[in-house]
Amino acid sequence: MEPRDMPAFTARIKALCAVFQTPYSPELDNTFFRVVRDLDVAAVNQALDLLESMSKFMPKPVDLRAAALAAGNPSIAQRCPPGARLFPPGYSVSVEGHGVVVKIGEFGGFAVREGARWIVYELTGSTGDGKRELWSGAGPRDA
Repeated sequence: MEPRDMPAFTARIKALCAVFQTPYSPELDNTFFRVVRDLDVAAVNQALDLLESMSKFMPKPVDLRAAALAAGNPSIAQRCPPGARLFPPGYSVSVEGHGVVVKIGEFGGFAVREGARWIVYELTGSTGDGKRELWSGAGPRDA
């Protein structure tokens, strides 16, 4: 992302705050920008779209970075279903209330929601062309 992307990014963060009824502040905006400033603006926008539609609570900066890294990696994004929450390789998902931390493998992974239930998969195979269920239940949150 470039400094010229900041006004549009700020508008997206303000909208995200409004959706999740979280007070907006310039510090919050700057924190989110700092964690994604080295990434492609298209991947960041795709990640924001995903987080707005899939998150139950206000995402943290680490959520945005992880989603943008996965969205910017065509090898992950192309193999995941539409609307899936994407995870970059090596990412950890902490399953809230279950005391479980799921580690995503070397090819990345994704989570999909089926009603109130989430299913977390990692991509597998020598080229990441398969998937393996790692956990299913009431909902993941980032570690």
